[in-house]
Amino acid sequence: VVAGRRGRYAPAIAGALCGLAWLTKLSAVWGLLAIVGWYALQGRWRSAAVAAGAFAVVAAGLALAFDAVSDGRMLTNLTSLSASGVDGVGSLVKAGPRMVQTSAEAAPLLLLVGPLAAWAALRSVRSRTADVWTCALVATGAVTFVIFIDRGAYTNHLIDLVAVSLVVASAPGAIVGAGPCARPAL
Repeated sequence: VVAGRRGRYAPAIAGALCGLAWLTKLSAVWGLLAIVGWYALQGRWRSAAVAAGAFAVVAAGLALAFDAVSDGRMLTNLTSLSASGVDGVGSLVKAGPRMVQTSAEAAPLLLLVGPLAAWAALRSVRSRTADVWTCALVATGAVTFVIFIDRGAYTNHLIDLVAVSLVVASAPGAIVGAGPCARPAL
């Protein structure tokens, strides 16, 4: 929606879709972060604000509606369970090693593709050809790290990072070669 169009409604549609995604999986906030980051890199501040605003309206509106229907249990469960496995600063220090260990045990592909994707992203940033997928890799990595601060995080939390890493690393010219990388639109 974002990379392929410069239409008037694309930022609002993208933000609304991100709001719906966030309601199905809280870690899906990386989509909004990627889109806003990409708009910001392009200097399209108004589009970034529209996407964030549409996200906020959809996510907050539906979250409040679901909370009302569940007699307040939705937000109670969300707030009580979201950080139940966080043990202070120690959890922050252990998040990186926990991600690597979990990857080695259950998602070894990430240990191969992750560094290649990081290299491809670094190349695109240095050559000023970063696209929405580069922003998605950074956002997904950051969100996944935050998730792994909770000791209850496990393999299912690596799915988004593996998928985005594969897209970034597999683009033509991503690892070697010159010029911008051609990737599918987000």
